[in-house]
This record gives sequence, C-alpha cells and structure tokens, in this order.
Amino acid sequence: MDMRHKRRVYPWQRWRRRVIIGCLLVFVLLPAVLGGSTWHNQVALEREMHAIRAKGFPASPADLEKAYPLPPKEQNAAEIYQQSFQAQAKSASNALYEDMMKQLKDAPKRGPLDAALHKLMTDYLQANAEALRLLHEAAGRPANRYPLDFSEGFGMLLPHLAELRQSARLLEVEALVAAEDGDTRRALDAVAAALAAANSLRQEPIPVSQLTRIACHDITLEGVKWIMARISFSEEELVRLGGMLQAAEDPGAFTRALAGERVLALTAFDHPEQILEGSPEVQSFGPVGVSAVAGLMRVTGTTDADRRRFLAYMEDIVTASQKPIWLAIPLMEDMGRRLQAGQSWMPSVTDSMLPSFTRMGQSFARDAAGIAAAEIAVAIERYRLVHDNAVPDHVQDLVPAFLSAVSVDPFDGNPLRYHQDETGYSVYSVGEDLRDDGGTEATPQRRGHPQDLVFRV
Repeated sequence: MDMRHKRRVYPWQRWRRRVIIGCLLVFVLLPAVLGGSTWHNQVALEREMHAIRAKGFPASPADLEKAYPLPPKEQNAAEIYQQSFQAQAKSASNALYEDMMKQLKDAPKRGPLDAALHKLMTDYLQANAEALRLLHEAAGRPANRYPLDFSEGFGMLLPHLAELRQSARLLEVEALVAAEDGDTRRALDAVAAALAAANSLRQEPIPVSQLTRIACHDITLEGVKWIMARISFSEEELVRLGGMLQAAEDPGAFTRALAGERVLALTAFDHPEQILEGSPEVQSFGPVGVSAVAGLMRVTGTTDADRRRFLAYMEDIVTASQKPIWLAIPLMEDMGRRLQAGQSWMPSVTDSMLPSFTRMGQSFARDAAGIAAAEIAVAIERYRLVHDNAVPDHVQDLVPAFLSAVSVDPFDGNPLRYHQDETGYSVYSVGEDLRDDGGTEATPQRRGHPQDLVFRV
C-alpha cells in the first residue's frame, strides 16, 4: 500500500495560478504581440513611403515643402494677392455679386444694359479700385506660393481660397463692364488677371485648392461667354485670348492634388480624432466618443491596418489619375463601389476620406471640357473674321489654320461636339451622363434631366 499522500491543491492556489497566467498574458504576452505588430507595421509603412518616393511623389510634409518651395520675395505674387484681399471693399459681398449676375441673366441678349445695372456694376468696381489694381499687378509676377504649413495636416488653414474666388468675381465684373463699354483691351486684361489669379493655385498640392482653381475658371468662362456675345475682337486679340485659355490647361493637376492629399491624409492616422469628429456614428457615442474610439483604434492596432488599406486604395487612385480622364473616371467610380462594399462596422479614417477622392475626377473633367470648348469658340471667332462672319459647317474645318487639333471630350474621349443654329453656336461635352443631348444647356427648369456642358455664343 502506497503510504505517500497526494499533495492537496487548495482552491485559492488554483485561483492564484490563474491570476498569474492572466497577468502574464495581459502584461507580457499581449504587449509583446502588440509591440511586434507595431514594429511590423512600421517597417511596412517605411517600405510604402520608399515606394511612393521612388515614383516621384511626396510621402511626407517635408517632401511637400521641398516640392513646393517658397519663391524669392520679389517674384512671389502671393504677397500682392494678399494685399488685394485686404483692399477689397466690404461691399464686395457674395450677395451683391449674385444680385448683379441675376440681373445680368435677366437682361435682354441684345442692346445696351439697363442704366441702373451698369451703374451698380461700375460703382462696385470703383469701390474696389485698389484691389483691382493689385490683382492686375500680381498677374505679372512669375511665381506664387501662399503661406502654407503642411505639417499641420488637415488642420492647415487656407483663408486665401475664399478670397481668390471673390477676386475672380470682381475681375469678371470688370470684364463685363469693359465689354459693355466697348473696351476690348480692358476686357481681355481682366480675363487675363482672373486666369492668373486661378493659376496662383496651380502648384498647390491640395484638392480643395485645385477645386477652387476650377471654380475660378467657371466664373471666368461665364464672363468670356458673355463678352464674346457682346463685342467683336480683332485677330490679334483672339489669338491672345486663345493663348490665355491654353495656358490655363493643366492635365497634371489632378494627380498632383491626389498625391499631396495622400500625404496630408497620412497625418490623420496619427491623429484620427481630426477625421472621427466629423463622423455621425462616432458622435452618437456622446462627448467622449471621439477620444474613446480613437484610443481603441490605437491600442488594438486598427489604425495601422486602416492606414495600410488607405495606402493600397490611394496607390490605385493616383495611378488611375495619370490615365486620360475619360478612362480614369470609371476606374475611380469602380474603386468607390469596392470601397463601399468593403466598409467595416468599425469607424475608419479610410472610409471617411476616400469616397470623395473617387468622385473628384468629375470636377477635373468639367474644367477641362469648359476650357477646351472655350478655345474652340475662340477659333470659330477667328474663322468668322476670315469668312465674312460665316461659322464653319464642321469643327474639323478649323484645323489646322485656327486650331492645331479638335480637343477630345474629357468624359468619353470623342471630339467635343459642335452645333449651330439661327441664333448662334454651341461647343459642348456630353457631360457626366455620357449622353449627347444636342447641346442642351443646364437650366433650373431642367434640373434632374440630361444636360450637356455647353459653351454657347
């Protein structure tokens, strides 16, 4: 008979072992796993940054600073533009501008403007005479950079964007008044200054800056339509106008903006609160919801996984943007659908930011279509001077005497369309719906119906 007694294990000893094992898991193994994951993610991120730089794109705020250097003070137009912003009268409000434009649209297409409207526009210009002088002076400077601090990421302030949009409106009114007064040189000078103001944003590697540049183009092109219908330009003046429009083109702006936004967005992964505070789902958790969710994302490594997902999508988006725009748009729309299908139940910086990037191509396509259509219209006006006021039967008739080639429609890759009737002519793009509606212009009454993007003279 075995006289040895088994050692008795008391319940408190079992609990002690469990506590020790639990502490080991929580305080040793879990940190080791998380630390290893963090190290692996950091190595992977550095590899991604190297790949981005190898393709010639910026990967950090310092890279953006280097790619967008501050020009010498005597060449930098931004300082003069900022002086102009300060000089703009308080009367240069959006409400006053909108009121003048509404009256202008309601005015007869033929004959002089109503005297009261002409005086209102003239007074508007006189109240902003110094601001206009500075805008014209800035247009002659060869370089431009506004004071930007890329290290602030999404927190970077961009007050000059709203001011530039207002400056484009001011210069549009100057061009309209000059046309009404028959002063072709002043009208063209105003258009040139407006395009130069938009061009001051050309190298700014931020999507919202490029969208503001596009908005300035829209304002200016509306003015060009109006003045081309009111006054006749000489061959020399039309050549100048065509050259200004051609210089406004920038096919690389789309890619440059996306590449810059990728850098700024990466900083948001270090401070996810900047993005999450705009999420209705996170805000529903209450006052501490944003900080709590952001902390959870950091601890669990969700932020690192989300960053890798963001970089993978952005690589595809930037690559697509380098293709012709009519090919890039469907690729990005497909990415948007894939992004939506792959959304997680967890809050995600990627899901908050990327959908707007995949839709951005439409804005750049509209801009390219508007500028190209205006260039063709200028070529038609040159044709009229030579052919006793007759317009061409086909837009191809402009090549090569007045146009090197017919620009393609940025939405479908076909040549831009041309239509003439008894009251004038239209150069147009099929627009986002890819349907040729015969040059049907957008109107409030046709909202929701198929519309083309039309430059009408």
